Amino acid sequence: GGPGFPTRNARVMASNSAPAPKTMRRLVLEAPSATGAMADAKIKIEEVPIPTPASGDVLIKVSAAPLNPSVFGAWKKEGTRPGPVGNEGSGVVVATGGGITNWLRVGQKVGFVLAGSGSGKGQGSYSEYVSLSAITSVFPLPADLPVEAGCSFFVNPYTAAGIVDTARELGHGGFIHTGAASQLGQMLAKLCALPSHNMTVIHVVRRSEQAETLKQLGAAHVVSTGEAGWEATLGALAKELNISLAFDCVAGATTGKLVALLPPKSTTFVYGALSGWTVDGVAATDLIYHQKQLKGWLLTDWIQRGGTLAVLLRIRAASKLVNAGLGPGGWAESRFQDTTLDNVWKDFLKQEGGGGFTDAKMRIRF
Repeated sequence: GGPGFPTRNARVMASNSAPAPKTMRRLVLEAPSATGAMADAKIKIEEVPIPTPASGDVLIKVSAAPLNPSVFGAWKKEGTRPGPVGNEGSGVVVATGGGITNWLRVGQKVGFVLAGSGSGKGQGSYSEYVSLSAITSVFPLPADLPVEAGCSFFVNPYTAAGIVDTARELGHGGFIHTGAASQLGQMLAKLCALPSHNMTVIHVVRRSEQAETLKQLGAAHVVSTGEAGWEATLGALAKELNISLAFDCVAGATTGKLVALLPPKSTTFVYGALSGWTVDGVAATDLIYHQKQLKGWLLTDWIQRGGTLAVLLRIRAASKLVNAGLGPGGWAESRFQDTTLDNVWKDFLKQEGGGGFTDAKMRIRF
């Protein structure tokens, strides 16, 4: 079957009347930017052997993979390790390595996830094939969902589910969310409006037109930082709605302002750094005398909290919630701008230097 496919699976590929390929192409970070400018990062396409699935692994022919901020943000950060990139995607199982493969079968549509910016066994999702653990890294997708539509099944939707679960676990009926015009922010707006969730959210955006977008999705409380006196407006609204919890993906001065306007004994979670890599303006007196808490929040930490049974139950519940919302009009639906492996770097730099990625996530189609 060649290096890509075990012999017992070779006939799966033979049904396409083409020989099983032995090599594949993938996107690799040669070096992060030394200047902080994205264009100075070194990205290339390389050709390598298709991985052979070990016992418990499945080989996936990748259909699509999204460019997530958690991936490309690291390309501008000094010290980022070179190697294959991409942390999630979707495709079809084309071979298994035997052993425990969690009932995944050849021909099945799946989503898959790699840790960080793409470091699972030296692999990244911006590849024509990946071989991953069926139990820890591969998730069945709904049979009626176009496989490419499921490529963003994990990072944004599971983060939305995790944020809501964290708020509930801490006994909060609502929270402030910054960067709320993003696709994740829009997912949160739709998820929290569902009768099954019913969370009060104050959505913080940068521009008035973004506020309108969220209101059309059913968001009742939106504050724009482009409006004069927005801090006082947000503080008054938080007090009126009895909100003492925030999830911030912006960092920088925004975090300090959130901590300042929330009441004593409040909690602010930072889960992103769209403004840069620091948190600014947090008064020591707020932390010491007002017992306010400032914490980090990471999706994988939320998933892995507790013992093995707790993790399995959490993933099962989140998977059921997310899969039900991935289709057209669903709470977890994503919007994409498509590109190819050959054109992705050129298209990415053009979008990064233009309108940004709020309205449509870039997606590599294979």
